[in-house]
Amino acid sequence: MKMLRIPSSGLTLVLGFVFLAASWPKLQFPYEFLSGVYSYELLGPVTGLYAAALLPWLELIVGLCLVVGMFVQGALVIANTLCFLFVLVQCWALEQGLQISCSCFGSGGGMVSYATLLRTLVL
Repeated sequence: MKMLRIPSSGLTLVLGFVFLAASWPKLQFPYEFLSGVYSYELLGPVTGLYAAALLPWLELIVGLCLVVGMFVQGALVIANTLCFLFVLVQCWALEQGLQISCSCFGSGGGMVSYATLLRTLVL
């Protein structure tokens, strides 16, 4: 039974670090991330502003919870929900033919493509 817990904990830790890594550039360069949010053409000015202001902090909190082992079940639910929503948003961008940055890790996330979609699905 302990053999099953070790990989699970390791994967949780990796996911936590991914969320921390994703939040950091968005917190450092909030206007760049706001531009990325608007480039998906899904949210209006006010809703996009709120999303760009709240998402990096939510990613940071979820990442910290997963890394330090606090509220892990809740953090995993939120992490999975965020990943699922991001899959939907990337599918939308691909369907619309948008040639935009995914803004996953700030400006370093790459363009929205099937590769970025697959990366999000793996998470």
